[in-house]
Amino acid sequence: MSVKHFHGLSAGNTHECSPKSRIGEVSIFSQAAQRVTCEKTATVIAKGQVGAALYIILTGQFEVDLPLGVYVPQLVGGAVERRMTKIQVNALRAGDCFGEYSLLAPQPHSASVVATEAGELLRIPQPAFEAILHAHDRIAKTVYANMLRTLIGRLRELNVEWSLYLQNTVV
Repeated sequence: MSVKHFHGLSAGNTHECSPKSRIGEVSIFSQAAQRVTCEKTATVIAKGQVGAALYIILTGQFEVDLPLGVYVPQLVGGAVERRMTKIQVNALRAGDCFGEYSLLAPQPHSASVVATEAGELLRIPQPAFEAILHAHDRIAKTVYANMLRTLIGRLRELNVEWSLYLQNTVV
């Protein structure tokens, strides 16, 4: 599986971590990660929640939502339930990452991430992530450059969507 944030890092035994051991650069992150299993509909991150970690999707599908704070009645399995309205911002699958915003700028999460099917994640907590980057300059430069490319790509997509929305909106 290819993870965009780790593009350009070695997966094999080519990086000197210490004089006594040789380990792949990507392996350093997997050793610091915790495996998280999610059932369908599980909320991994809630908008406004405080906490910083990078999540890497191993299996399953997840969606990034912006809850609007308005509850509306919806028919679910023959019963009416009050559910919060939301806007789906992104759909994510194996190899995708999320949590970068709060990882890089410690603020409450700007969106929610919910499993749309059961899946498994790797969670790298901020202290472990930062320790790896502080200890390995080349890894830090590569990961930060890749994260920047990802975040710029998301911003460009958003700009296109807003441009199309504004073109089709009568003011």
